[in-house]
Amino acid sequence: MSSYLASKRSLPLGEPKYLHTLCLEDCKLGDISYVIRELENLEILSFARSQINKLPIEIGLLHRLRMLDATDCEGLGEIPHGVLSNLRRLEELYMADSFLNWGPTTGSNEKSMASFDEVMSLSDHLNVLAIKIPNVQMLRNAKFLLKSQPIRFHVSINISWSYKNNSFKNRIRGYLFENSLMLRGDVKEYLEIGAVRYFLKQSEDLSLQHTYNLKYVIEEFDDQGGFQHLKVLSIMYDNNIEYLMNGTDWTRRGQPAFPILKSATFEYVDKLKVVCCGELPDKHSFMNLRSITIDSCDELNICLFTIHSTKLGTTPKLKG
Repeated sequence: MSSYLASKRSLPLGEPKYLHTLCLEDCKLGDISYVIRELENLEILSFARSQINKLPIEIGLLHRLRMLDATDCEGLGEIPHGVLSNLRRLEELYMADSFLNWGPTTGSNEKSMASFDEVMSLSDHLNVLAIKIPNVQMLRNAKFLLKSQPIRFHVSINISWSYKNNSFKNRIRGYLFENSLMLRGDVKEYLEIGAVRYFLKQSEDLSLQHTYNLKYVIEEFDDQGGFQHLKVLSIMYDNNIEYLMNGTDWTRRGQPAFPILKSATFEYVDKLKVVCCGELPDKHSFMNLRSITIDSCDELNICLFTIHSTKLGTTPKLKG
């Protein structure tokens, strides 16, 4: 495709200024700045899964752009400062398994790299965000989540390239994904940051990989909420977690825990003993749980719930 885009005359665009959608997906792309500068009315631009090294600075001139997709562009190493912050109508940004070389917030100039604060500056109009964040501290000043309209998200934090089986492309197909969060590392550090607490509370698909400093999942991650939106839970390679929740302590909250959770996966969670210790808070807790997958959880009791008076709505299917 790069040779196909070698000259302006080779583009079958007709009048470029009338083009609203341009998808250069699964392509090998060189310098396409001459293409972009002509597309003043473009609303949708996708480079998904393409080999592209740099987003042209001319993208910042596309003032009508509503969707930008750079999903799975692993070679994308440069986004000039100002490109993203100039997209004042952008509603959907997809950068999962893509750009990681965010520049500093302060001291930015036209020659520096885009900063993560530029993404945050889109808060008034951004409705969908799919992004890979190399360092959770980049979210410390993220105030865009305080806006009244909820944002749909797929966010992975501190997840290295080596976890390709759990990448955006393999976990979620297309654009109609549910709110998904993937975390790796120190839980205490995550819980200090308001943006992460927001993601946790709104997550429908939560994946914890190589986490530590976490003993009771629900009490420490969503103490007041009870994961009311969570449908899929996956915990892998954790040496600290003993229970998903302590039912005895939770009962006084007066609301169910994990009421719509459908599936749970535990792999190499070495200290996990039971899913729920003590009584379940009420009949609506775990009532939609249909599938539990277990692999190499040596301390896990075959009786997953130590229930005394409350029963599950249905018996979940056990795999392992």
